[in-house]
Parts: sequence; C-alpha cells; structure tokens
Amino acid sequence: IDGEVLEVYKQSGELVRRGESIAKIGGGKKLIMLFVAEEDVQEISINQKVVVSLNMDNEKTYEAFICKIFPSFNDKEQSFIVEASFINEPMVLYHNSQLQANIIVGQKDDALVIPTGYISTGDSVLMVNGQLKHVKTGIRNDEWTEIVEGLDKTVVIQKPQKL
Repeated sequence: IDGEVLEVYKQSGELVRRGESIAKIGGGKKLIMLFVAEEDVQEISINQKVVVSLNMDNEKTYEAFICKIFPSFNDKEQSFIVEASFINEPMVLYHNSQLQANIIVGQKDDALVIPTGYISTGDSVLMVNGQLKHVKTGIRNDEWTEIVEGLDKTVVIQKPQKL
C-alpha cells in the first residue's frame, strides 16, 4: 500500500511482539479534524465551506468543505468531531499540524456591521452623546456583528468603557 511514514515506534534490532505497532503510516487524501462545540454542531452540514489558516503559515488561507460529521459526542474532546477536506491542498502539510478554521454558517452582501466589542448588554450601542441605543443584531462572530435595525451607516458610535 502506498503511504507516508508518519511516526516510527521501533528501531532496528528492537523486540516486536505480535500485534505491536512498529510505525504509523498515512495515505490518501489529507483531512482536517475539527472539534465543534455542542451548541454549534446543528449549524453544520455536509459540503459547507470552511476557511482554514495553518498555524505554521498563518499569512495564507485555504478553502475546504465539510465532508463528514460524526454523530456521537466525543467525551475526551468535549465536542463533536467534524472532518473537512481541502479544495486545494497546501504544498507542504505536516501530520497533526494545528490550524484555525472558520466554518461559514451565514453570509450576507452589503450588511452593516460594527465591531462586536461595541455591543453593550441587551444589544445596545453607545452613541457619541453618551446615550445607549437599542439595536437589532443579525449574524455575529467574535470580531463583527451585523446590525439589522436601529443604526445606519451615518450614525457615529463609540466603544463602551469596561467596568
């Protein structure tokens, strides 16, 4: 079988018992293993787009897609395991490399967004005059939040002070 030696457990001359592994060999298409939180797994589906950044080369991103969702909760990782496959595999990719992956669960064109840190408790924003204004939010991540109602692109807001 064609493959690549990933790890060697025994050296030449060492005793090997029946059933004992001597090496780990990998072959085939390289897959990405993602750990998805229990509250997020229902938003994941097969063929969903994934944007991947490798920790060893975080200047470049790669596109991938979800190819398998394991139906059982993994107690060891305290998450669900999801596999993704690269659309264009990186030239150099090492086994067990760490990465950051963003699974695209929603996308809108021409959306009004503000930094998530500007949203106060109760979905309010701080106006420059010091007043809080309630807004209706849409798609949100750690960096950006979509504003559906309550603001337009001409309104100036400020970041609330941390208590």
